[in-house]
Amino acid sequence: MKKRFILAALSVILIFGLAGMGTMAWFTSRAESNENTFVTGTLRLGGKIDGTFEKEKFATLNLENMQPNESRTLGPVELKNMGTLPLKIYRISAANPEGNLELAGMLEIEVKFDGTTVYTGRLSDLFVNSKGFFTLEQKLAPDAVTSMTVDIHMDELAGDTYQNNSLTCDLLLNAVQTNKTTVMIMDSLGSPLEGAYFSYWNGQKWVSLGTTDSSGSIGSILPPNLTTTHVQITYRGYTRTVNQNIQNQSFFVFGTAPVTVKLVGSDGQPIPGAVAYVSYAPDYPGPTDGSYRALGTTDENGEVKAELLPYDYYFQMSYKNATTNGISYNIADHPVITFQTGKVHSDSGKCVSFYKSGGGSWTNFVQDIELLPMSYVFRFSDGNPNEIATVVAGQVTNIH
Repeated sequence: MKKRFILAALSVILIFGLAGMGTMAWFTSRAESNENTFVTGTLRLGGKIDGTFEKEKFATLNLENMQPNESRTLGPVELKNMGTLPLKIYRISAANPEGNLELAGMLEIEVKFDGTTVYTGRLSDLFVNSKGFFTLEQKLAPDAVTSMTVDIHMDELAGDTYQNNSLTCDLLLNAVQTNKTTVMIMDSLGSPLEGAYFSYWNGQKWVSLGTTDSSGSIGSILPPNLTTTHVQITYRGYTRTVNQNIQNQSFFVFGTAPVTVKLVGSDGQPIPGAVAYVSYAPDYPGPTDGSYRALGTTDENGEVKAELLPYDYYFQMSYKNATTNGISYNIADHPVITFQTGKVHSDSGKCVSFYKSGGGSWTNFVQDIELLPMSYVFRFSDGNPNEIATVVAGQVTNIH
């Protein structure tokens, strides 16, 4: 594809914190502190503007007139710990976009501190709450200074649709005390999730960190002798363990993936009122009893929507006193899982009830009923012997 000149006037305003211009928001285990005060000291990060360090502010950086496959470097910019406590910068995020946000998906950024790369990703990723975390956190003692650069590369596939476009956004650097380790869970949209249980391995046993509240995060000061540790999360019955060097990366970020379980009839129309169940593939940690848990009841669209950790699960569907066998899916690869029924027609019109072959309770039969694909026993009112028939998804099964 022929390159075309693109006017990408990207004005990137760097500020610090999470709460907006001129304020700092620091994570604790349960709350935010707008006063930036912890114990006996303060956490403050500043940037040099016109030769002078200013608290919680940063010089505006402009990036203009880029074209596909071109690279630019913003900075270097000096940052200083202007507080009385040591801190670590652990994440970069973006907010308040103005202009064509799709342009952010065409820009690859690389963040460096003193020449060392700490983050690489798309600018668009920085608008997602679960992304932007550094692989190597930058630690600063009080009065210490570091130099930051941001390398930006425009995708060579950027086409004519981006000509004469611009994007302005705020980049936010997030920092916290150096001795704090934080665990968090977010859904696929970046919203925090309640009810996730966390623990860590102290070298001898698992120690509880607690259960997330509406903030989706828990902060804790771990033993100072720990360099690498295992953190374990249990969410909706599923347990997963991650090993990480907490001296370099003290934030453990877990994200869920969306899954939709559907039930449709033989004609493809949605069926409400069915119950979807989920269990866990045997190769992964899960509930010790291996049981299935109800995921929810299908709505008017025949769907149950949920957020789960992105691994392997078994899914079942229950409808009309019958439940399918479990089918294994990795929800990262299969975000939509569809079950389909088959139609049953009694040619004589004398069928009165049925049950799932191999066990089940008698259920009233209605002509052209939709049933899950499996074998059933059918009973008739005209003296005809019970009949066993196998229902096939998407097809009509004829019985006496």
